[in-house]
Amino acid sequence: MTAQQKQGTADFAQDVRPVANIGKRFYTWATLGTFSGAAFLVSGIWQTLKGFKTGGFEFTHLGWPLLFSAIVMIAFAFATEPEHHTTIHQKVQKALITVANTLLVFFTVIGATAILKGVPTTP
Repeated sequence: MTAQQKQGTADFAQDVRPVANIGKRFYTWATLGTFSGAAFLVSGIWQTLKGFKTGGFEFTHLGWPLLFSAIVMIAFAFATEPEHHTTIHQKVQKALITVANTLLVFFTVIGATAILKGVPTTP
Protein backbone atom coordinates (compact mmCIF):
# COMPACT_ATOMS: atom_id res chain seq x y z
CA MET A 1 0.00 0.00 0.00
CA THR A 2 1.36 3.41 -0.95
CA ALA A 3 1.44 6.52 1.25
CA GLN A 4 -1.32 8.07 -0.87
CA GLN A 5 -3.59 5.06 -0.27
CA LYS A 6 -2.98 5.20 3.49
CA GLN A 7 -4.07 8.85 3.68
CA GLY A 8 -7.66 8.00 2.77
CA THR A 9 -9.85 7.14 -0.13
CA ALA A 10 -10.63 10.41 -1.88
CA ASP A 11 -12.71 10.50 -5.04
CA PHE A 12 -9.83 9.83 -7.40
CA ALA A 13 -7.16 8.28 -5.14
CA GLN A 14 -6.11 4.86 -6.42
CA ASP A 15 -7.16 1.88 -4.32
CA VAL A 16 -5.30 -1.43 -4.11
CA ARG A 17 -8.36 -3.27 -5.44
CA PRO A 18 -8.90 -2.47 -9.14
CA VAL A 19 -12.68 -2.92 -8.92
CA ALA A 20 -12.85 -0.26 -6.18
CA ASN A 21 -11.27 2.22 -8.61
CA ILE A 22 -14.09 1.69 -11.10
CA GLY A 23 -16.72 2.71 -8.55
CA LYS A 24 -14.84 5.88 -7.72
CA ARG A 25 -15.27 7.14 -11.27
CA PHE A 26 -19.02 6.67 -11.54
CA TYR A 27 -20.85 9.32 -9.48
CA THR A 28 -18.80 11.17 -6.92
CA TRP A 29 -18.80 14.57 -5.24
CA ALA A 30 -16.41 15.68 -7.96
CA THR A 31 -18.86 14.76 -10.73
CA LEU A 32 -21.75 16.39 -8.85
CA GLY A 33 -19.79 19.63 -9.12
CA THR A 34 -20.01 19.50 -12.90
CA PHE A 35 -22.75 20.87 -15.13
CA SER A 36 -24.01 17.41 -16.04
CA GLY A 37 -23.90 16.28 -12.41
CA ALA A 38 -25.94 19.27 -11.22
CA ALA A 39 -28.47 18.87 -14.05
CA PHE A 40 -28.81 15.18 -13.25
CA LEU A 41 -29.32 15.90 -9.54
CA VAL A 42 -31.99 18.56 -10.14
CA SER A 43 -33.76 16.44 -12.73
CA GLY A 44 -33.67 13.39 -10.47
CA ILE A 45 -35.06 15.29 -7.50
CA TRP A 46 -37.84 16.86 -9.57
CA GLN A 47 -38.86 13.64 -11.32
CA THR A 48 -38.87 11.74 -8.03
CA LEU A 49 -41.01 14.35 -6.27
CA LYS A 50 -43.41 14.52 -9.22
CA GLY A 51 -44.10 10.83 -8.65
CA PHE A 52 -45.33 11.49 -5.10
CA LYS A 53 -48.94 12.63 -4.86
CA THR A 54 -49.66 13.66 -1.29
CA GLY A 55 -52.90 15.38 -0.41
CA GLY A 56 -53.37 17.04 -3.80
CA PHE A 57 -49.91 18.66 -3.58
CA GLU A 58 -47.97 18.07 -6.81
CA PHE A 59 -44.53 19.10 -7.99
CA THR A 60 -45.53 19.68 -11.62
CA HIS A 61 -45.13 23.46 -11.74
CA LEU A 62 -42.01 24.73 -13.52
CA GLY A 63 -41.09 26.76 -10.45
CA TRP A 64 -39.96 23.59 -8.68
CA PRO A 65 -36.99 22.77 -10.93
CA LEU A 66 -36.01 26.45 -10.81
CA LEU A 67 -36.06 26.32 -7.01
CA PHE A 68 -34.10 23.05 -6.95
CA SER A 69 -31.56 24.49 -9.42
CA ALA A 70 -31.10 27.56 -7.22
CA ILE A 71 -30.65 25.46 -4.08
CA VAL A 72 -28.07 23.19 -5.71
CA MET A 73 -26.10 26.04 -7.30
CA ILE A 74 -26.14 28.25 -4.20
CA ALA A 75 -25.02 25.32 -2.06
CA PHE A 76 -22.22 24.63 -4.53
CA ALA A 77 -21.21 28.32 -4.52
CA PHE A 78 -20.94 28.33 -0.72
CA ALA A 79 -19.13 24.99 -0.65
CA THR A 80 -16.50 26.21 -3.10
CA GLU A 81 -15.82 29.50 -1.33
CA PRO A 82 -12.04 29.78 -0.84
CA GLU A 83 -10.52 30.07 2.63
CA HIS A 84 -8.63 33.23 1.78
CA HIS A 85 -10.29 36.66 1.84
CA THR A 86 -12.09 37.62 -1.37
CA THR A 87 -13.00 41.14 -2.46
CA ILE A 88 -16.56 42.37 -2.93
CA HIS A 89 -15.91 42.45 -6.68
CA GLN A 90 -15.06 38.73 -6.64
CA LYS A 91 -18.16 37.95 -4.57
CA VAL A 92 -20.41 39.86 -7.00
CA GLN A 93 -18.81 38.07 -9.91
CA LYS A 94 -19.38 34.69 -8.24
CA ALA A 95 -23.02 35.62 -7.50
CA LEU A 96 -23.62 36.51 -11.16
CA ILE A 97 -22.01 33.26 -12.30
CA THR A 98 -24.20 31.37 -9.82
CA VAL A 99 -27.34 33.00 -11.26
CA ALA A 100 -26.22 32.13 -14.80
CA ASN A 101 -25.43 28.54 -13.82
CA THR A 102 -28.80 28.25 -12.06
CA LEU A 103 -30.59 29.27 -15.24
CA LEU A 104 -28.41 26.96 -17.33
CA VAL A 105 -29.24 23.94 -15.16
CA PHE A 106 -32.93 24.93 -15.03
CA PHE A 107 -33.27 25.28 -18.82
CA THR A 108 -31.42 22.00 -19.32
CA VAL A 109 -33.76 20.15 -16.98
CA ILE A 110 -36.84 21.69 -18.63
CA GLY A 111 -35.53 20.90 -22.11
CA ALA A 112 -34.61 17.34 -21.22
CA THR A 113 -38.04 16.79 -19.69
CA ALA A 114 -39.75 18.13 -22.81
CA ILE A 115 -37.70 15.86 -25.06
CA LEU A 116 -38.34 12.79 -22.91
CA LYS A 117 -42.08 13.48 -22.94
CA GLY A 118 -42.10 13.98 -26.71
CA VAL A 119 -43.21 17.57 -26.47
CA PRO A 120 -42.19 19.54 -29.55
CA THR A 121 -39.44 22.00 -28.71
CA THR A 122 -40.35 24.41 -31.54
CA PRO A 123 -43.61 26.36 -31.82
